[in-house]
Amino acid sequence: MLARISKLRNNGGERNLFCKYFLNYSTNLAAVQPQNHLFIGCLERSLGFSREEAISAAGKVQCSKLYKKDIDLFISYFENLGLDKTQMKTIASSDPKFLLTNVEKTLKPKIRVLEELGLSRSDLVKVIIGCRSVFGRGLDSFIRPRIEYLRQLLGSDKGVVLAIKRFPRLLDFYAETRIQANVVLLKKFGWRDEQIAKFISRNPRRVFIQKPDWVEDVLQRIENDYGIPRESPMFYYAVDVISLLGKENIERKLEILRSFGWSDADIWRMFRSLPVTFNMSVDRARKSLDFFMNELGYDSGYLASHPKLFSVSLDRRVKRRNEVLKILNERKLIKRKTSLHSIVCLPELKFVKRYLLPHKDEIPDVYGSYIEMLEDRKFEKL
Repeated sequence: MLARISKLRNNGGERNLFCKYFLNYSTNLAAVQPQNHLFIGCLERSLGFSREEAISAAGKVQCSKLYKKDIDLFISYFENLGLDKTQMKTIASSDPKFLLTNVEKTLKPKIRVLEELGLSRSDLVKVIIGCRSVFGRGLDSFIRPRIEYLRQLLGSDKGVVLAIKRFPRLLDFYAETRIQANVVLLKKFGWRDEQIAKFISRNPRRVFIQKPDWVEDVLQRIENDYGIPRESPMFYYAVDVISLLGKENIERKLEILRSFGWSDADIWRMFRSLPVTFNMSVDRARKSLDFFMNELGYDSGYLASHPKLFSVSLDRRVKRRNEVLKILNERKLIKRKTSLHSIVCLPELKFVKRYLLPHKDEIPDVYGSYIEMLEDRKFEKL
């Protein structure tokens, strides 16, 4: 800082800037009360704050609250939980009052309840970073009732843990009225409790943040515009996909399919058969369509009737098995006609036992390279 002040003082054209800078710094320094110096020193020593950053953070805390607070104990406790210095510095910069929370009386009992629920240390780090406001809530008046509410809604502790990991704010989000309205709406469309629990766990934001009007719009579009009745087993999966994608993303997928000559009738026929095909990224959709239509010669009607081709990895499964199938056909090792679709749908173990093991002596290189690929992907050695 002294070097910076010296530079400013030696530059006559920047004298006013020096005066303003020095006045502001001096004012901030003067505003620091004696009991804040311990706090400032701790921020500098333990979390790598600069002097100015530490003074700024201390200014956000009432001096009386610093009395007899052991900040080092707080920092040590959170280091043991798994937070690194960068994460703690970010928290301390935005919310320095959090560092004054009583470890023994306030933090440990609440952390213990979350651990008993099933949250791991890494999960707790996510909660501390994403929803530290919950530690300011009463343990018996808010946190325990909140967990019990989520347990009843999601059906198990495992479901609650999964939802919290994906959306930590779940623990401190006032939205019971909205949640209940969305749950009632889903039940109106015939959803069972376990379907609702699974839907919420996969992406809690959809039910905890979105207004009922938004949820109803998704449900109505799938039934009325996309032609999947609510009684269909595919209705749940269609809602799951469409609620995640959004209208703009869906439109991009439609544009790609249309650019390859697909009619809307074929597009929605594929979607009704297997909604998860719309989960493909734009790049993956384009590469898959290019391979199936331009290299293999499939038309949109065939692909719409065999959507499973789009639901597996193009490079790791489709292309590899297509090469195996070509070699088997060229050497006349397959007696009956076999489609790429039929072998793509097989699990790895069944594919190897049915199409590779019987011919490993005739095509040792193909067999060996495929098994090596499986081992690289950490499949069980066959």
